[in-house]
Amino acid sequence: TSKSVIQRVRAADIDYVEVVNHKCIYHVDKREIESWDSLAKIYESLKTFNFAYCNSCYIVNLNKVVSVEDDKAVLMNGTRLKISRAKRKEFLMALSASF
Repeated sequence: TSKSVIQRVRAADIDYVEVVNHKCIYHVDKREIESWDSLAKIYESLKTFNFAYCNSCYIVNLNKVVSVEDDKAVLMNGTRLKISRAKRKEFLMALSASF
């Protein structure tokens, strides 16, 4: 739900979700869908669909990650997301388990 619109989005179509100024932004293909929700709550609903935190601001669809370079997860669409030191081990373990 965003503003006054309810949109259905398949979990598989989401590249990643980020939080900016207490607002969650779903990155779906080349669109951005904003909602007022907590990233933790979103993660709980998406973790069974192969999502993981790469830092406290992003949860990433592991199926969309093509490589990890210089502490950044590189997604299929060319986006580079910073992997925090605190989340690195957990993220890389989840990524390797997803294959």
